[in-house]
Amino acid sequence: MSPISKCCQARHEGSGGFLPLVHFWGLSPKMVTWGPKHSCSWACSVSEETARTQWCLSWMYTDDFKSWHYGVTGCEVPPGMWLCSLLPLLVGSLFGAALTPPTSWQIPGKTPRFDRPGDLVIGGSFSIFQLDEVPVFDFSAPPAWLASSTLSPWNYCVAQSFVFAIEEINRDPDLLPNLTLGFSIWNSGDSAHGALRETMSFLTGQEEPVPNYMCQPSPPRPALIGDTRSVVSVPMARLLGLYKFPQVSHSSSLASLSDKTQFPSFLRTLASLLTTSHVLAQLVLHFRWSWVGVLAQDDDFGQQGSSLVTQELGQAGVCIEFHLHIPSQQSLGKTDTIIYTMESCTATVILVFLSNSNFQLILQGLLDRHRVLGKVWVSQDTLHITIALSMPGVSQVLQSSFSLRQDAPQVFGFPEFLAHLHPTRSPEDMFIERFWEETFRCTWPHRIPGQENSAAAGTIRFCSGNESLRDQKYPFQELFELDAGYTGVYSIVHALQDLLACEHEDAACADPQHLQPWQLLCPLRKVHFKTADGKEIMFDKNGDLVIQYDILHGQKSTEGLFHFVHIGTIDLGASSGDRMTVRLMKEELQVPRSVCSRSCAPGSSQIPRQGFPHCCFKCSPCPDGEFADQGDMKRCLLCPKEQYSNPARDRCLPRIETFLAFDEPLGLTLALVALMLAALAVLVLGVFLKHWDTPVVRANNRALSYTLLISLTLCALCPLLFLGRPTTATCFLRQTTFAIVFTVAGSSPPPRRHRSPTPAPPLAHGALAEEGGCHREERIAIKVPYSTTWVECLDAGPGWVP
Repeated sequence: MSPISKCCQARHEGSGGFLPLVHFWGLSPKMVTWGPKHSCSWACSVSEETARTQWCLSWMYTDDFKSWHYGVTGCEVPPGMWLCSLLPLLVGSLFGAALTPPTSWQIPGKTPRFDRPGDLVIGGSFSIFQLDEVPVFDFSAPPAWLASSTLSPWNYCVAQSFVFAIEEINRDPDLLPNLTLGFSIWNSGDSAHGALRETMSFLTGQEEPVPNYMCQPSPPRPALIGDTRSVVSVPMARLLGLYKFPQVSHSSSLASLSDKTQFPSFLRTLASLLTTSHVLAQLVLHFRWSWVGVLAQDDDFGQQGSSLVTQELGQAGVCIEFHLHIPSQQSLGKTDTIIYTMESCTATVILVFLSNSNFQLILQGLLDRHRVLGKVWVSQDTLHITIALSMPGVSQVLQSSFSLRQDAPQVFGFPEFLAHLHPTRSPEDMFIERFWEETFRCTWPHRIPGQENSAAAGTIRFCSGNESLRDQKYPFQELFELDAGYTGVYSIVHALQDLLACEHEDAACADPQHLQPWQLLCPLRKVHFKTADGKEIMFDKNGDLVIQYDILHGQKSTEGLFHFVHIGTIDLGASSGDRMTVRLMKEELQVPRSVCSRSCAPGSSQIPRQGFPHCCFKCSPCPDGEFADQGDMKRCLLCPKEQYSNPARDRCLPRIETFLAFDEPLGLTLALVALMLAALAVLVLGVFLKHWDTPVVRANNRALSYTLLISLTLCALCPLLFLGRPTTATCFLRQTTFAIVFTVAGSSPPPRRHRSPTPAPPLAHGALAEEGGCHREERIAIKVPYSTTWVECLDAGPGWVP
C-alpha cells in the first residue's frame, strides 16, 4: 500500500480508531481506490439505504503535489435524490481553487530542516529565516508563494546551542543511558502560519500535515523547543495545549503565556513579561525617576508589558509624560509622527517595549533629525540595544542606556563548538550554507548554476569552504545569549530522566518506546537541577524560570568605544513585599535625572501646577514658624511652641533664654536692694509685733498693719523671681505672685489721723486740762479710705486710758 493510502487509513492519535481524512458536506469514505497518481474515491452518504446506484466523487493529488484533480464516476440518480447529483458539480467548482495547497505556508522547493534520528526526537522551532510580509488577500486568487529573505544569525546560533546540548547529553553516561536523543529543527519564518504548519508537520511526521494523523511509524517525540517571539509562540501553545504536548520557549516572555488555563503545556526558560515589567518598574523607582515616557509596540507584547509598568509606576507616584504605540507593521508615516511628538517631550527616561526592527526604525529617525539626544533608554532585554548598535552612529543616541539581562548559566565549550562549524561536517544541516553566506558575504557556486565561468562571476565572491569561524568576532557577543536554547534541552532531558526512572510517586513509569508527550508534562513542571556552573534551574507554578537579573549600563570608554558595564543585580528571591532588592556595585553611580520640575530644596514646599500631573509643581518658601527639613516636601511643618524656624526654614531652633543671673552686677544689685527692702519691712513688722499692745499700734489697726507689712515684704522679694534661670515654676509665679501681693498691699494702706473742724494740737489729747473742775471733751477724726470713724476721748486725767 502506498504511503498516502496508509495516511488515509491512519490511526487517529487521540481516539484509537480509524477516522476519515475529510468530512465535507456529509461526504464520508465509501471506498478507497488508488491509481497511478494516488487518487482517493469517496461516496455520497445521503440516503445511503435508499440509493439504487451511488455516485462517487473522486479527486487525486499528483506526485508533484502541485494540483488537485477531481471527477465524477457514473451515477444513477435515485428518486428524490436529484439534488445529490448536482453536489459534485458544486463541489468541483469550489475545489478548483479551495484544494490548491496552501502555498503561503511554504518556501519554494523542499522545506529546509535539520534532522538527526534518535530513540527520542525533540523538536526545535526557530525563526532562522525571515519570510516576506504576507500581502492583503482579496480571496479572488490563491496567495502567491512566500520567498525567504534574510537569515537571522542569532536564531541560527541559538539553534546550534540546541544541537550542542543534544550532543553533550548523548555523550553523558549518566543522562538517559542506553538512549540516543535525536532532533528535528525547522524554520518558522517568524510567522504564526509558518510555525503552525511546521509544528503540525513535526507532530504528524509528514511534509503535508494532516491533523491527528501519524502517517508512518516514528520514534516518540516527547517535547519541542521554541519559538522566539511571543506572537509566534502563542498559536503554537494553543495548538500544543490541546494535546498536552510540552513546549519550552527560550525567548517568549508574554505575560498571558503564564495562564495555565489557556496554555497548560507551555513553559519557558526565562521570566514572564509580568515579572520583567515589575523589575523594570523597581529599577525606575530605585533611581527616583518620576517623569518617564513609554514606547510600546501595538501587539500583545507591547500592550501587556507597557500597561503593567504604567500601572505599577502610577501607583508609586511616577508620572507618564507620553505612552506611544508603534504599529507592528512598520509605517514610516506613523514613525515620523511619533518622533515629532518625542521632540516636544521633556522626559529623559524612555521605557522600550518594541521589537528589534521597530526599535531600529525609531533610532534611525532620531539620527536623521539630530535633535532628540541625551535620552536614557531602558529596555527589559539587552538584545534590542546590542542589535541596534550595529547601526552606524547610533551610540550617540544610546548613551546612558540601561538594560536587564537574566543571569543565565554559563555553557562551557559552546564557543568552540560554534568555531568548528562547517558545511562538510554537518551535511544534513540545510541552514548552514545560508549562514555561511551571511557570515562571510559570499555565495556558494552551486547556488548560481552556470555562472562559474561567465563574465558575471567576476563580480560575485564565491565561498570556497576554506573560511573559518574561529577568527570571526561579533561585537557584544557576550550579551547576545547565543546559548539560549541550551537550558531548555536540559530541562526536558532531566524531566525524561525522572519519568523513566520512576522517581515521581504520583506518576507511572513510562516506556521509552511508547512514550506519550502528556506523560512528560508533570515531571517537567517539577524539574529541579543544577547546571555545570552551579546555577539552579527550576520552574515556578506558572511554568516560568526563577532567575536573577543583572543591570547593565551603556557607557563610553576613554577611547570612545561603547560598551556595557555590569553595575548591579536584582534578586527576585531576596524581595520583601512588593519591593525587590536592588544591589548596585557602585553607589556613587551618576544616574541622569528625569523629572518634570526641578527638585524643591529644603525650606520650601511643592505647589501643584494647574493643568499638569502631580509631578509638575512650583517651589514656595515656608512661612515664618514652619519648616521643611527635606527636599520635595508636599507641605511645610509647624515648629513646636518652644522653637522657631531659622531663616532658611529648613529646621526649628530652640528659643533663646535671656535672663538676669544672680552673679551679674545688675542682678546682684537688684537682689540686694530687694533683700534690704524686705528686711526693712520685716523689721517694722517685728517692732509692731513687739509693741502690739501699745496705743500707736492699736491706733493704726494692728491686723491691717500686719497685712500691709507682710505684703510689702513679699513685694520686695518678688524681684527675686525674675532673677536666675527661668523654670516652669518661676515663670508661672512671676506675674501671679506680684499681682496678688501688690493687690493686697494696695488694699491695706496705713490709717491717717486728722482733727475735727476745731482741732487741737496733737499732744492735747495726752494732756489733761482741768478748767472749772470739768473735763474738756475733744473729738478726733480718723480718716480711713471709704469711711470715717469718730472716736470720743474723755480727758480723765493722768490715768486716762482710752
